Amino acid sequence: MSQPLALRLREARERSGLTQEQVARELYATRQQIINWEKGRNVPRPERRRQLERVYGLEPGALEPMAVLDEEILLLQQVLETIQRLLELHERKASSPGGTGGGSVEQVAKEPWC
Repeated sequence: MSQPLALRLREARERSGLTQEQVARELYATRQQIINWEKGRNVPRPERRRQLERVYGLEPGALEPMAVLDEEILLLQQVLETIQRLLELHERKASSPGGTGGGSVEQVAKEPWC
């Protein structure tokens, strides 16, 4: 299972205020199953994902693979934009008179798009 889905499962459970044991009881599952899903060791079956969405109060389909993939793509796009801006800053510094070629990561990280 992709790490983001495992992370999403754990975060959704924590936001709902439930323990792994409580979720296991609600789903007639074992606590170890919940642990394995949250650690990315196993993938919950589609019917289990729908039950988890209900228990956690998530939108239907929030735990489907494409929803997670879409979120990963968005995150990667944001990372790419950040890298591009860092490269642009580095190039501006390098081409400026007396430029050392060094760019300030801290300076770029403070910009609102980060």
